[in-house]
Amino acid sequence: MKKKIIVDLSVKIEKPEWFERLSSFSKIVRVFCWMMRFVNKLRKKPSYGTKTLTVEEKAKAEIILWSIEQKKHFREKENSVHGLQVVRGDDEVLRVKTRIIEREDDLSFLYPILLPSKHYLTECLIREYHLKYCHAGVQILAAKLRLQYWIFSSKRNIRSCVSRCVVCKRFTAKSVDYSTYTVAS
Repeated sequence: MKKKIIVDLSVKIEKPEWFERLSSFSKIVRVFCWMMRFVNKLRKKPSYGTKTLTVEEKAKAEIILWSIEQKKHFREKENSVHGLQVVRGDDEVLRVKTRIIEREDDLSFLYPILLPSKHYLTECLIREYHLKYCHAGVQILAAKLRLQYWIFSSKRNIRSCVSRCVVCKRFTAKSVDYSTYTVAS
């Protein structure tokens, strides 16, 4: 009598997000901005009459984009995430309460936006900052990003993003060392 082996396999196929077709963070924000403008036009809300996007529209679109992604990644009623004190700002975005509260500084520095670690939008943001600051290294990128954003395991994410940069990889390549040989005469 043969033994029967029963195997059960379930595969979950996730659709890619709409923004994964776009390569840069600023392009994602611009497309989302145009989508918001289109939806507002359908709802008959007054919109900007200009053919170009304004800075306020782009900032609002970025905040809404982060808010949507945070709702997918973090629990709603949580006051602390991984030991960090998290507060919900006026713009409905989760922000990290830093230890430097008494200092008079920009609110985005005192309460940076909380971002998920291994997410496509976070990687696009790191890549954009990397190009914006002329292929800066891990330390400089971490310092610049921490002025506005709080990324979980940020240095690891930044390091992986910088290591995938073709230009940086080219300039950090080891040169070939040719040994000199004497030819017998």
